[in-house]
Amino acid sequence: MKVNGRTALTGVLLMAAGSALSSGAAAQQPATQQPKVATPEDFWNQTWAEHGGVRTWGNVEAGFRAFIERPPSYALPGILPAGRPTAAGTNTNPLQGGQPAPIFNTDRDNRAKFEEYGNISPGFFFETLILGAQTKDGMYAGELRADNVGNNNQRFIFDWSKAGEIYGTYSWDQIPHLYSASAQSIWNGVGTDYLTTPVYIGNIANSGLASNTAVYNALQGNLNTIDIGIQRDKFAAMQRWTPTENWDFRADYSHEHREGTQIAGAVIGGMANQQMVQLPAPVSDTTQNAKLAGQYAGDTPWGGKFNVRTSASVSAYQNDFDSYVFQNPFYAGDGATLAARANYSPFGRVSLAPDNQAYNFGATAGIDLPNKSRYMGTVSYTMMRQDDPFIPYTINPNVETYALPASSADAKVDTLLINNVLNTPLSRDVKSTLRYRYYDNNNTTPELLFPNFVVEDSSNTACPAPNAALRCAAGSARRNLAYSYTKQNASEELTWRADKNLTLGGSIGWEQYDRDRRAVDVTNEFIGRVYMNATIAEETRLRASYQYSQRNYDNYDFMGVASYIYWANQTTGVNVTNMMVRQLDLADRERQKANVSLEYTGVENLTVTPTFGLRFDAYETNPYETDPNYIATATGGGNPNNGTALAIPGQLGITKDNTWNAGIEVAYQISPAATIMFAYVYENFDRDLYGGQGTTNFVTLTTNNGRFFFSNMEENVNTYIATANLDIIPDTLELKLSYAYAQGEENWTAQPYTNSSDCLALINSACQPFPTVKTDYQRFDAIMKYHVDPDLVTKVGLIGDVILKLRYSFEQTQVKNWQNDWTTPYMYLVDGSMVRNISMAAVDPNYTSHLIAASLAVKW
Repeated sequence: MKVNGRTALTGVLLMAAGSALSSGAAAQQPATQQPKVATPEDFWNQTWAEHGGVRTWGNVEAGFRAFIERPPSYALPGILPAGRPTAAGTNTNPLQGGQPAPIFNTDRDNRAKFEEYGNISPGFFFETLILGAQTKDGMYAGELRADNVGNNNQRFIFDWSKAGEIYGTYSWDQIPHLYSASAQSIWNGVGTDYLTTPVYIGNIANSGLASNTAVYNALQGNLNTIDIGIQRDKFAAMQRWTPTENWDFRADYSHEHREGTQIAGAVIGGMANQQMVQLPAPVSDTTQNAKLAGQYAGDTPWGGKFNVRTSASVSAYQNDFDSYVFQNPFYAGDGATLAARANYSPFGRVSLAPDNQAYNFGATAGIDLPNKSRYMGTVSYTMMRQDDPFIPYTINPNVETYALPASSADAKVDTLLINNVLNTPLSRDVKSTLRYRYYDNNNTTPELLFPNFVVEDSSNTACPAPNAALRCAAGSARRNLAYSYTKQNASEELTWRADKNLTLGGSIGWEQYDRDRRAVDVTNEFIGRVYMNATIAEETRLRASYQYSQRNYDNYDFMGVASYIYWANQTTGVNVTNMMVRQLDLADRERQKANVSLEYTGVENLTVTPTFGLRFDAYETNPYETDPNYIATATGGGNPNNGTALAIPGQLGITKDNTWNAGIEVAYQISPAATIMFAYVYENFDRDLYGGQGTTNFVTLTTNNGRFFFSNMEENVNTYIATANLDIIPDTLELKLSYAYAQGEENWTAQPYTNSSDCLALINSACQPFPTVKTDYQRFDAIMKYHVDPDLVTKVGLIGDVILKLRYSFEQTQVKNWQNDWTTPYMYLVDGSMVRNISMAAVDPNYTSHLIAASLAVKW
C-alpha cells in the first residue's frame, strides 16, 4: 500500500493526540516502579524534576459534516452543445452580428469559488489540534498547533522556547487556490510544458456559418472538464537567540513550492490572421528566502537607550519551466504554402518567469536624544539579478529567424532605501514628528535593440541593420527600456493634546518622483493633512481627518520615449502609440481624502458607531480643446457646436476616480446572556474616462471623430451584517447566529464625443454601454455549543472541558457578468467575427451550499 506524506503525518498527529489524552487520564492512576536501567524517560523525568515538574495543555476538535445541498464538482459550458450553428436567419441575435443565437445553460453552479481556498468535503474532518507542555518554573515550553488536519489547506506550527534565551518557530502550510472547476480543455499534457491536442481545424475563414460549424464539429468529443488551480506548500523556520539582555540574534528561512495550472491566452498570426486559444499554463516553481539579523541594545552616556540592528538576506526564485509549447488547432497543414504554414503555425510558444535572485543588506538604529527626543533610521541596499538565457524567437520552423542581440538580459536592478524619523516633544502637550525617506531604484539592465524578431510565432519583421539613412517599417524594431526612478518623501507633523478630551494634529508633506524612460521626468506632490480626536460629554468619541494633495508635472512628452522604444521617427511613433493618453501615475492629480467615525454610548448597553470616508481624485487631463480649423456643419447629428469651432478631445485618459463610503454599526446587550449587532456599509466607486479607438494622434478628426468616446464607470456595493450571541443556559448552552449579505452593481456607459453618427451605427462599437454586472453574496451561520458537565467528563475517564458543536451554514454567490457568462469553448457563437478563438469556459463563480456539521472538542 502506498502511503503519501500527508497521510503519514496525519496518522502521527492522531496518535499523538490519543497518547496525550490517555496520558492525562493515566496520570490519575498510581505510579508504577521505574526499572533500574537508565532510559531516555529517566533523563526527561530527571530534567522535569529539576524544573518543578511539567504541566500540559491541549485542544482537539474533530467532527463530521454533511451537505443538504453541495455545489456540483463542475458546471456545463455556458453555451450548451445544442447551441450549435444553424442556418442563417433562424433565431438570430443582433448582439452577434446576425449569427444564430446559442442555447445558454442557465444552471452553471459549481464548487470552484466555494472551495477556492480549500476542500470542503462531506465526512470526517479534523478541525484543530493543540498540544503543549511547559516546565512549572516556566523555563522550557513547547506547543504544536494544527488546523484542517488531513485536508489540502492544512497547517502545522511548532513553537518552543527556553525562557529568556532561545525561541523557535517551525511551520508547514498548504495554501490551495482553485481558480476553476469547469474549465473545458482540449489539451493533453496538462501541467507540463508541452501541450498537444487531438483537435485539428486548419486554416478557415474567421467568420461565417461554415467556419462556425467546422469549429463546433472539431470540438465535439474532445472536451474534458479539468480543474485550474495552484497548490502552495510552504515550510518556514525561525530561530532566535538572546544570550544576554543586550544581544538578540535571529535566523529565518522559508521554502515555498507552487504547482498546478493557471489560465493563459496565446495568439498566433497577428491581427490579419489571428488565432487565439486559452491554455492551462503550467506552474511549477520554488522560492527560497533566508535572513540573518543581529541587534545590540544599550544605554547612552546621557541616560537614554539605543539599539542597532543589522541584517543580510537572500531570495532565490527557480522556475522548472522557462516556457511552454502548444499545438495550434488552426495549423494550415503540411501541404499548404510556406506563407500559410508560417501564418498558421503548427506550434506556438509562450515564455514564463525566469529564474532570479535578490540580495539585501540592511541596518536600523534607534537612539534616545536629549529633551526626550528619539531618532530612528534605516539603511537598506538590495541587488536584484536575472540572467536566464533568452529563448529563441519562435518555435515555428516555417519562419526565418535572426540572431538575438545578446545571450541573456543580464538584468540588474539595485535599490537603496534611507529612512529617517525624529520625534521631539516641543512642550508637555505638543509633539513633533519629522520624516524623510529616500528610495532609489537604479536599473542598469542593458538596453538592447531588437531589429529583427518574430511576431506571434507567424512572421518576422525583416528590419535592416541600423543605418543613419535607413529606418524600420512602422513598429518593426524594438528596444527594451531600463526603467529607473528616485522617490523622496518629507513631512512634518505636529500633535497638540489640548486637554484630556481633545487632541488636534496636522502635517505637511512632499513627495517627488524623478523617473528615467517615462513620458514625465519629474512629478511633485504637496500634501496637507489635519485630524482631530475628541471625547464629548464622556459618551461620544469623534475621530476625523482630512487630507488634500496636488501632484503636477512640468512637461509631458511621450514622443521621445516612443521613438526610442520603436527606433523610429515621429510619424512612426504616432502610428504605434496614442500620444494623447495621459498615464495614470504621471498625470496631474488633485486628491482629497476624509474619514469620520463617531462612537456613541449614551444609552446603557447600546453602542452606535456611524462612519464616513471618501477619496476624490481629479486628473487634470484637459479633455477638451478647440480646433478653429474645423467648423461643424448642419449634418453634425445634433452637435451642440454646430456653426462654431468644434470642441475635440485633447488629452485622453482617466479624469475622475472617486470613491466614498458610509456605514453604521449598532451593538446592543439585551441582557448578560444576549447580545445583538447590526452593521450596514454603502460603497460607491465612480470613474470618468476619455478614450479613443486607434493609435494615432488627432490628425484625421474631421472624418474619424467617432474614434473618441467618453465612459463613466460606476459601482455600488451594499453590505449588511447581523449577529446574535445567546447564552441559552449560562455556561452550558450557547447559540451564535450570523448573517451577511453583499450586493454589488456595476454600470459602464459609453458615448461619443461630439459628432459621431458613424460610431452609433455599429452595434458592437465602443460607443455602446455595457450590460450591467451584478454580484450577490450571502451567508448564514448558526453554531450551537454545549459544554458537557465536568462530572460526566470525569466519569468517562477524560480531563478538561468537553464541548459539543452543531453548525448549519448556508452560502450562495450569484454573479451576472457578460464578460464571463458568454465565455465558452464555442466563443464564435458569441462573436461571429472571431471564429478562430477557443476559450476554456474557466470563469464561473456561482454556487449554492447548505452544510451541516457536528464536532467534538476536548480542551485541557
